Amino acid sequence: MLSFFNNLNIGIKISLGFVLVIVLFISLSFFITGKIENLDKSVDELTELSEKTVLVLDINKDVLDLQRMALVYGRAGSESIFEKMQSTYNLISSNLAKVEEETTDVESKSLVKNMIAVVNRYGDNINSLKNRYQFRQELLDVKLPGIRTTGTEYLKTIIEYSKEKKDFETISISQSILQLWLEANLDADLIVKSREYVIKKRVYSKLDEINSLNGKLSPRLKDEVNFNNHDFINLITQFRTTFDQAVQANRIYLSLVNVVMAGEALEFTILANKLRERTLEVLDGISTRSKSEVTYSNQIIKLVLLLSIPFIILIAIFYKYSISKGIKAIASTFT
Repeated sequence: MLSFFNNLNIGIKISLGFVLVIVLFISLSFFITGKIENLDKSVDELTELSEKTVLVLDINKDVLDLQRMALVYGRAGSESIFEKMQSTYNLISSNLAKVEEETTDVESKSLVKNMIAVVNRYGDNINSLKNRYQFRQELLDVKLPGIRTTGTEYLKTIIEYSKEKKDFETISISQSILQLWLEANLDADLIVKSREYVIKKRVYSKLDEINSLNGKLSPRLKDEVNFNNHDFINLITQFRTTFDQAVQANRIYLSLVNVVMAGEALEFTILANKLRERTLEVLDGISTRSKSEVTYSNQIIKLVLLLSIPFIILIAIFYKYSISKGIKAIASTFT
């Protein structure tokens, strides 16, 4: 093999040497370029994950704001608040869809899908929130006050009529009924705010007392008053039924806001925290992999450079003796 190289043309020998050196450095350049591209890809992944983490934190904040608006809506029933809730919900859904689309990690993608399911359930509750609020307010602000007003006017008419007839016993009974009637209505309003079962029992107790006292009023007196053909017994029954509906509607509404929707918001926060932890794990993995690749590349480059020096020295020695020998032979021939 050595004699074959010695017999080669000097130009070919020089060309082969240059080709070997160029191939060596081109290979090293490709290796370094590939590693730089891998590092650049890792940096892009880190940047993308960081942006998604920030976006998820913003989404979680929006969900908490959404729950806060649901509580405020229960007090005011403002249409502007409800519209704000819907726009915030749409923004959350859009951002979650973006996160899901850009997520490649299997475990993270599963968490994002669970978050989307939670948000969808929350959206369904938002849609029913307005209807439940309006139904509750219809009972509390329209029907119960209407029954209270009708009963109060009826009792006042009985009292005025009894005063004209100077029927003091009826006056006393009617005034007692009126007092119990107003107290029962005040308790009915109070239970909506306090939600104490003892107040509900107190309302029923007062309605029973009213029924008992109403039975002591003269039937003839009731016929003579003839207040819009109202039967006070039926009015009491209507009040009890409407009161039960209002209590139930209020309980369902508050359960929707404070239990169901609050539970969904809490579940979303838990999932967001899990996604954040998983993202940190992925970030740590990328960072570890990048460090490992940098260390490996550094070692390979040092090794190649270390091997290149003896290789170049060997080529130089080969050229010195091989080419010098040829040149000396030519010089000797000319001499």
